[in-house]
Amino acid sequence: MNISARTVVDKMEEEFMQLADGLDREEETTVKEHARVIKAYCDIILGEEKEDIKKTTSTQRAQSSFEKRPSAPISTGSPLVSSGQTRNDIPSTEGNLLEF
Repeated sequence: MNISARTVVDKMEEEFMQLADGLDREEETTVKEHARVIKAYCDIILGEEKEDIKKTTSTQRAQSSFEKRPSAPISTGSPLVSSGQTRNDIPSTEGNLLEF
């Protein structure tokens, strides 16, 4: 659910008015209550910004990791053996690597 920032700011202004009235009457509990509500409104606005930033950042990461991923070499079916090595010198990739 998206709430427009303008709506949140309008509600904040109403809370500021009630907070100011509470200050004038020196009602500590009323002041604290309205301050908490204002803080919650701020968190709503900041939370929406964080969500947008997270979405943008995760999308950029996904795109950059996709772009940086090297392409797999095309296998020709013959084993790659450098000069001086035989097929037996190349370690097996079969089985569990943790077994010795």
